[in-house]
Order: sequence, then C-alpha cells, then structure tokens
Amino acid sequence: MLKTDVIVRNVKNLHDARYCAGMGVEYISMPVSSDIDGALTVEQINEIADWLSGIKIAGFTSTEVLENPEAYKTDAIEVSSSQIIDTYKSKGITPILSFKVSPEELTDTFAKDILEPLKDKVSFFVLECAGKYSEYDESLIKELKEHYSIYWGFNFDSEDIVSFVDSFNPKGIALNGTEEIKTGVNNFDELADLLEALDTDEYA
Repeated sequence: MLKTDVIVRNVKNLHDARYCAGMGVEYISMPVSSDIDGALTVEQINEIADWLSGIKIAGFTSTEVLENPEAYKTDAIEVSSSQIIDTYKSKGITPILSFKVSPEELTDTFAKDILEPLKDKVSFFVLECAGKYSEYDESLIKELKEHYSIYWGFNFDSEDIVSFVDSFNPKGIALNGTEEIKTGVNNFDELADLLEALDTDEYA
C-alpha cells in the first residue's frame, strides 16, 4: 500500500502498467489520441487493460475529443484543455483535467479564475508543477488542497516526495511513466525509487 493515491501519467507499455498495478498505484494515464506523440491505439490500450487488475486506467486525450470513448477499456478520461470538458460531460464522462504550472503561475488568481469555475466539472485536477515543491508558496499549497481535489506533480526525488506527503497530506501525487527502450526493457529506476519511497511497507 502507498502512503497516498498516485496517478502515473504517460504510461505507454504493459511493463510499466503491470509494475504500477503491483505497487498499488490508483491510476495510470495512457495517451490515446492522435494529437499526442506516441499515442496508443484502442487495440493496444485494450490489450494492456486485459492484463491488469486492481488499477484504474485513464485515457489521455490532451485537446482532442475521442469519437468513440466507449471503445476503450478505460475508467476515466484525462484532458489538458478546459475547452473540451463540456463535450465529454455531454457524453456522460467527467474528465480529469491536467495543467502545467510554474511557481509564478500557481497563485490565488489561478485558483479563483481557473480551478474554482471547473471544480464541479472534473473528477480531479492534476497539477504538473515545474521544479521542486520548495519553490512554491507552501501556505497556498495547503489552502488549495483543502478546497480542491488535486494530484500534485513536482520534480520529486525519493526523499522530498515522502516529506511532501507527510507535510501536506495531499489528495494524491502525479508521477510520469518511462519510455520503453525495446520490447520488455525499460529504464524506470526513477519511477521505481519514488513508488518504493511511498510504499508503507518501508515504514512498518
């Protein structure tokens, strides 16, 4: 069991997906639309899904609306454009919404103008934050996590990811998958280090 919920984004292969499932990750997000480099086909997504259990799969569509989202064996849709949320809502899908933000952009104004109007239209937010969490206003992080469902993504290492979770008790953490070097071979040491740091077995 992990210390907090985790979404691992940009997962493109079965190896990463099965590792995440085994580690108790809540969600993996897999690119599924043609506007994303290296996107997976519906057949590839469904083949991976057939191998998994105990983990939720989100299809990441960026700015494109899938014509047939029901064809994918996914539990959710992640988007990075607020402009297509209503289109998915009309299909009966409440999407996950992700943003890239810098320390300068993550402000009270961002919360008021962006997060607040959308909070009831999304399952949760993923904030892909540039840099370390120590570069951000910690009082604002605490305020935002009290009002919004946010999975936080920073440039974590295995020490500060534990410190962040212990200090802020977030809704969740956002991490990134790895590229497959060749079939069945990945260099996912960094992802493994972060997930193992969150493994509560380490604290038994």
